[in-house]
Amino acid sequence: MGYRSSANFLKFKKAIRITEVLKRLISLCKDINELQVKEVLKGLKGFMKSNEKVTTFEAGKAYELSFKEQVAEMFSLGLVKGNFYQSDMEVIENTKDIMKKALDKCPVWATKCAIYGQEFNSLKLIPVIWLVYLSTLKDNKLFESAFGRIITNPKMLHDFMTLTRKGGIRDGMGRRVKRAVNTWLNGRLNDYHATRYKTKLQEVIKVARPIAIERVQPYMDYIINGNKDAFKRSSALKKVIGSLNEGKLDIGIVGIIREYGLGSLTRLKL
Repeated sequence: MGYRSSANFLKFKKAIRITEVLKRLISLCKDINELQVKEVLKGLKGFMKSNEKVTTFEAGKAYELSFKEQVAEMFSLGLVKGNFYQSDMEVIENTKDIMKKALDKCPVWATKCAIYGQEFNSLKLIPVIWLVYLSTLKDNKLFESAFGRIITNPKMLHDFMTLTRKGGIRDGMGRRVKRAVNTWLNGRLNDYHATRYKTKLQEVIKVARPIAIERVQPYMDYIINGNKDAFKRSSALKKVIGSLNEGKLDIGIVGIIREYGLGSLTRLKL
């Protein structure tokens, strides 16, 4: 049963609902009188009270969420079984029941919530877990349409690959997953990704064995073969790190760092 234990959250949620109802009433019935407003508020208060069916740990009353509300809460807030702070393995285990049910009852709705959570609330792990569940459906249209919206960088791609192999959700990657990974790499991989996520990409490429198109072949050369001059950014990074290792930092090096945004990458080893 999904719920929020915070009394303040419940009051806030009630206030929002009341405000929305009043706005709707005002827009539809501009000539509504005070008595009618009181009657509406009285009924709304009774509705909210009748839905306070959950007793929290602190013995307070909480709003009982419908299943779709539980799904939306999970993907919009990252809240799993009433808790925010959990390890990755706890999140995988604690989302199992709700994700399996969502996969059966409302896969489209859950996918929309997952995309919203990733794009607007910057959630990473939970939308990726859902994507793994989506990959188990016989019809792959929903999985393919959501993949590029949820996976936005190589770290998330690596997490997805790891979950397909070791998350206990499906047995290995399979052709469908490998094809999605291959499509993502050929369409989205760039010079920043190659230098920032080199180690994780090495693992992804080793397992998925993508067939690289011409555009991404220099990145593959850098990631797999260690060719530090494979493309301009990798050459710039090589030059900057070499200079810093020699204790040199002149205007030219500073210019290269700024041009390629290498401020954080210069701490890495090529």
